[in-house]
Amino acid sequence: MTEARPHPQEAARLAALQSYGILDTEADPAFDTITALAARICGTSIALVSLVDRERQWFKSRKGLGEPETGRDVALCAHAILLDEPLVIPDTLADPRFRDNPLCTEGPVRFYTGIPLVGSENLPLGTLCVIDPEPRPEGLGEEQLEELKLLAHQTVRLMELQRQAARQATALQESVHRTKNVLAVASAIATRTLSGERSLEEAKSVLIGRFQSLGHAQGHLLAASDRGASLHDLIASQMLAFFPEEDDRLSIEGPAVTISGEAAEAIGLALHELSTNATKYGALSVRTGTVTIGWHKNAEGLLLTWREEGGPSPSPSPGRRGFGSSVVGPMCGQKIGGPAVLTLPPTGAVWTAQIAEHHLRSPILG
Repeated sequence: MTEARPHPQEAARLAALQSYGILDTEADPAFDTITALAARICGTSIALVSLVDRERQWFKSRKGLGEPETGRDVALCAHAILLDEPLVIPDTLADPRFRDNPLCTEGPVRFYTGIPLVGSENLPLGTLCVIDPEPRPEGLGEEQLEELKLLAHQTVRLMELQRQAARQATALQESVHRTKNVLAVASAIATRTLSGERSLEEAKSVLIGRFQSLGHAQGHLLAASDRGASLHDLIASQMLAFFPEEDDRLSIEGPAVTISGEAAEAIGLALHELSTNATKYGALSVRTGTVTIGWHKNAEGLLLTWREEGGPSPSPSPGRRGFGSSVVGPMCGQKIGGPAVLTLPPTGAVWTAQIAEHHLRSPILG
């Protein structure tokens, strides 16, 4: 048995597959309709929407097959994704690559045709394949093959639409969460401003200035979603809402660099979450607390660090659970191309975010 070699762009291919959020999801009638049509058109007992993961092939839809997945080492689809055209095997036992493959010798795969499912990143995600336990020396007819290609195209289109819908839902959730955070920050600003020993007119002036700073920070983030953004300017504008005046409790240190709009939006949202939590529960809730934000180049791209010191001993707060923890964790990590991790040592919260090289839009100076 010949095991398929990895795809030439395997890391990017796997990242593209993960971006669809389709692996290990429930059965979907839309995909099941496609495999039912494929089996009927080709006259086979089995049809699959097979997605080739790191160590397995997983079936989003399976007509005529019970198993939900197999190992990648025995997957014929792992061979098919290496081609720019359909992989047609009239008799697997007559093919040196598969004659001792257990799926062929002990399983139902004697005839196989797989059409690569190529996503919008121009990388193969898996196949739409038809299988039969009997060999077919004649293969598929020309019309059958063309119709199978059309169904493969529709499969990818369906995946794209579902990914787009999921992204829109996430964007809406982010927008709602950001709005709630802005309101929470506005409330904290008002409380701090009005609780001091200021005259009414002075407090009014300070309050207006701080609200303007908050609006400026949000405007910067919205602009960054359409183009690259200076990381320093992004951080500085975001922190204006919490430090409207120069304050030695805040330190921002790092070389000049521009990051993608996608990464900027994720970093901005995470910083907003961290700042809000620090104001409520962490270093910014006391006068002795400090926050240091720094970044440096490394082998994977750029490592950004948020570090709190001098505040209360941290513990998982209400703001660090649920959607908030996703904002500073996996949701951010997905958009910046690397891990984003929040830890809570006794000295204060520490957050690190690895921004992938492809999100850097300018050379790092200094």
